[in-house]
Amino acid sequence: YKYFAFNDLKELSVTITSTGSGTLSAYSDMGNNKIASFNLSPVSNWTKLTEKITMNNGVYPLYFIYKGTGLVELKNISFS
Repeated sequence: YKYFAFNDLKELSVTITSTGSGTLSAYSDMGNNKIASFNLSPVSNWTKLTEKITMNNGVYPLYFIYKGTGLVELKNISFS
């Protein structure tokens, strides 16, 4: 994803469905600055997962990297 304005954010949420197991990690720099990590297991219904994050305020790109087996579908990303 391209650039997002991050201001006083505390949590990152993703809504996913998955056929496999693994880790979905979010980065504000391509593979170097991990801001959240979600442990995934198979789920057949859309499931919302939330992790606490700590980031400096500013404008950053957002990257997701999945490592594991099976497939992951990402429906929604939200910040709070």
